Amino acid sequence: MSKKIISGLLSVIVIVLLFPRAVYADMGPKPSVNIDFVGIENQIYYITLLSEEQSTGPHYFSTKPIDENNYLVREHKEEGIDAWQAFRNYKDVDGFYFINYFQRCNEQNTFNWTYYPPSTFKVLIYFPKEDKFISTEISYKYAFDSYYKVSILDNKTTIVTEKKYDSSAEMTSLSVRILLTMAVEILVALFFGLKKRNILLFIIAINMVTQIALNILLNIINYKSGGYAFVFNYIWMELLVVLIEAFVYSLYFSKAKTDIPIKKWIAPVYSIVANSASFIMGLVILFKLPGIF
Repeated sequence: MSKKIISGLLSVIVIVLLFPRAVYADMGPKPSVNIDFVGIENQIYYITLLSEEQSTGPHYFSTKPIDENNYLVREHKEEGIDAWQAFRNYKDVDGFYFINYFQRCNEQNTFNWTYYPPSTFKVLIYFPKEDKFISTEISYKYAFDSYYKVSILDNKTTIVTEKKYDSSAEMTSLSVRILLTMAVEILVALFFGLKKRNILLFIIAINMVTQIALNILLNIINYKSGGYAFVFNYIWMELLVVLIEAFVYSLYFSKAKTDIPIKKWIAPVYSIVANSASFIMGLVILFKLPGIF
């Protein structure tokens, strides 16, 4: 997640600075399907995703002769055409299509389709030395970046597919971000002289609501739409939080029991400074400790 967010943040900044009036539809990271393979280490094999649809992005089903100058052939050398033709000749029992994209795996045991992967697919593995195929059951692109683990068992007679999304790590990351944000805003409150217990408890309560809502929404956005959407929505949502908190603090501070009345300007200024500080802290952590994000 962190690399996607950092990439999105840097790209948004560069685009805004260099091309303030231009936005291009194909910019930014694209959804991906990423698969780790277990049980077929130290073997040469080729991977593709059979698609339910005949095309997705630049990839499409075709019966035209293979272009020997295509990068897939050049990348895989003399075996490229043989593997490509083998995938073309494969007949899927559910009518899924080979849309002319594949990768060779023999060391990393990973497959990454990072540009318009099919949404509904089957993982198809081809072993050229045995001229053998193994296919998984139907799987789905469940998030902006979908991760799977495919295990090949029992001498290539059993194949098990499972999602690799780590929800517990995401919840831990979410909790840490919320706690750090609240800590920063309490420190800023003390700097503004807001030291009364009732004031601090109110600030904590409001931050519990706004920060939990903000971070949960951003997590969902990042999960479904990726780093660019995360950055874009983070900016306007943070501004909305500033306005909401400034309004709520103004109402409460004007009626709160304190030794000295709280001046009217403190609520909006505190909201701006506190949220700016937490925003900057978030950016620092993003670059210094990206694992938290």
